[in-house]
Amino acid sequence: MKVYYNDNVVQAALKRTRFIYQHFGDKTYVSFSGGKDSTVCLELAHIVAEEMGLLPVNVMWLDQEAEWGMTVEYAKRVFSLPWVKPYWIQTPFILDCSLNGHDGGLKCWEGDTIREKDPNSIHEIPGSKDKVFYDTLDLIQKELFKDGCTIYGMRCEESPNRYLGLVTIKKFVGPEVWGAVSKPKRAAVIYDWSTSDVWKFISEHDLDYNRLYDFQYAKGLPIFRMRVSSLIHETAFTALDYAQELEGEMWEKLTERIHGINTYKHCPEAYQIPKKLPVMFQNWREYRDFLLIKLIQDEKHLESMKKAFERDDKKTPFYPKDVASRVYLTHIKTILADDYYLTGLTNLKALTGKYDQAIVKKTGGVI
Repeated sequence: MKVYYNDNVVQAALKRTRFIYQHFGDKTYVSFSGGKDSTVCLELAHIVAEEMGLLPVNVMWLDQEAEWGMTVEYAKRVFSLPWVKPYWIQTPFILDCSLNGHDGGLKCWEGDTIREKDPNSIHEIPGSKDKVFYDTLDLIQKELFKDGCTIYGMRCEESPNRYLGLVTIKKFVGPEVWGAVSKPKRAAVIYDWSTSDVWKFISEHDLDYNRLYDFQYAKGLPIFRMRVSSLIHETAFTALDYAQELEGEMWEKLTERIHGINTYKHCPEAYQIPKKLPVMFQNWREYRDFLLIKLIQDEKHLESMKKAFERDDKKTPFYPKDVASRVYLTHIKTILADDYYLTGLTNLKALTGKYDQAIVKKTGGVI
């Protein structure tokens, strides 16, 4: 497979998509979230599957229950398209939730749910009940698309850590960085697109899209806060700032279902890092340790964070002062959001990776 340095991003993405369909045929599916990136991936798959006589396009959406009404409506429009074969998944699983960390996350599609399950959705995937989001995605592909490949809308512009992940994993496409030899296999066919590339493609192809973006644009939200998927994930819960204004009925059900939603609405500063170190602490590390003991009540979460922080504490003396400060601020953010899956720390590796490699050489791997 050639590396297409001379192509524009659309031509390159189409060639990647053709490669996937050539090798996986009708075992190819598009992972759909209702967002702009998966909208582009869906249309790329549509173009290629049509020209290769492989319609319909398999489209899978793992519904996270705490979804915007506009996202649900957009998903329904996509699933009604004649060239789409829908896999709308509403199986029980555990969703990260920074606002109710005391009970280990939202147990989606169990008990008194925010929305009724759709009669046309897949209501259960065996083994999903005790799994978290990404493990559930893996399980779905193994159950429904064994030996297949996922086309998904990951873009490196959104996160340096995403680029780091792509360039360090084993590939199934020679020197290309967009295809992983993981089980299940995944293909980030638009990994090198910018946000402007995405919207230009949607406009030029006159594609339907999630109208929640129009509201977010009108409110003046920065691009990195324009998220249309789960409302309660640790990287997205700031959407609750305007959820009541936009979808009042959904908001009422959300507050009844999930502990901490209303607290965030009235006390958002409780989830924010102070701009200055509180005067009673000598440094950010001391402040972090105080918050850790006072705020994290779940023993499992506490132990997980302690171990992660202790690993970083051994390395931070070797970091430049500004990088060390960034590490401690990320620790504090992890505590305030009860980010018990340590998503923020994972993203931090893109910043600290080169220093960590130098430390390993310097200490002989002791740290």
